[in-house]
Amino acid sequence: MTPALEFACRVELDAAEWARADRLLKHSDAQEFLLARLFQRRWVSELLGVRPEKLVTAYFCPDCSGTKSGGSNAPDHGRPGYLYDGVRAPIALSASRAAGWAVFAAAISPPEGFALGVDVEDPAAIFSGFDSVALTDAERALVVAADSEKYPRLEVHTVKQRLRANFWAKKEAFLKLRGTGLRTDPATIDTTQLRGVRTMSAQESGLPEQLVAAVALAG
Repeated sequence: MTPALEFACRVELDAAEWARADRLLKHSDAQEFLLARLFQRRWVSELLGVRPEKLVTAYFCPDCSGTKSGGSNAPDHGRPGYLYDGVRAPIALSASRAAGWAVFAAAISPPEGFALGVDVEDPAAIFSGFDSVALTDAERALVVAADSEKYPRLEVHTVKQRLRANFWAKKEAFLKLRGTGLRTDPATIDTTQLRGVRTMSAQESGLPEQLVAAVALAG
């Protein structure tokens, strides 16, 4: 990270974000996390027309039945958001990172009950044994049946990996929409039955074609 970017992070990000970054240091992921949070904060501040350093990190977790913000007692799970002057900022927000890239989604002044979730996955990162722990019977059957007919330039293995990543991105986007994340067993979420969840093209997401992104909307 350049000195200028580190200074911006120090000035604009809050205690909750730095605490999360400290926990990520052992994974060599702290810098990527901080840069994504800096972009997210600046983007939200621009959308809302407020100063970025005035926003205070706030999460809403349906299991915790409320919103907490900034400081060591703040949860780092649930739907992301911010407080501004002590009031929850009028924005629905979701973000995801993979393979050095990040994707963000937001809705300003959303109606009551509106929620969204977004996720990006790298097919190359799908691990051995993924199907047995992450997919439903219906999804596993589709992976088994997958071939190169739809993608003639790709090998069957690549097609299957992209399909797995597609399922996973949809599950993550849906669980982010719900605010529960992976506290809900992803193998219980059947993407073949979900409504309001879809993948996005590279042109729509702005991500490289090798990555897979999905968005979920409700309300």
